[in-house]
Amino acid sequence: MIITKNNKGEVIGYTETYIGPQDNVTVSVNGNMTSISTFNRTTGKNESKTFFGKPILPSDPSSKK
Repeated sequence: MIITKNNKGEVIGYTETYIGPQDNVTVSVNGNMTSISTFNRTTGKNESKTFFGKPILPSDPSSKK
């Protein structure tokens, strides 16, 4: 997972890729926009969906003391 922060150090988004036997799924969150992309390595087919709304953002373990 790659966590995106603003200049104040606050988490504003993330990108994560899941790899399966046939499919790759990438979830990308930035602000209030979430994009989910899938790629099937067997067929070569790509699909992408974009959603708008407040996502649940992960906490950053490096900021805990």
